[in-house]
Amino acid sequence: MRGSAAYGIGPNVGHVHDAGRWYVARLPEGPPMVLTDSAALIWGHALGGGTRSEIAGRVAAAVGLRADDIIDDVEAFLDELVAHGVLVHHDV
Repeated sequence: MRGSAAYGIGPNVGHVHDAGRWYVARLPEGPPMVLTDSAALIWGHALGGGTRSEIAGRVAAAVGLRADDIIDDVEAFLDELVAHGVLVHHDV
């Protein structure tokens, strides 16, 4: 597992939740991302901030799994969100 990092929403990011989907975009340049299923779940829990482990723990609790079983997938998606500029992180 990578070093601990705390996450938060990136600057100028808009997000709307509707019918189980999250619509997320850097404003004004976009493009919008439509997050569904596990992506929507991870985004929703990432909005609360925290480290990779904390976010994975909240996601795991929501779906009745062990955090150790999903941490790699959660970390990979958090990395994607950072690459898109909708999440930012700093080492803690």
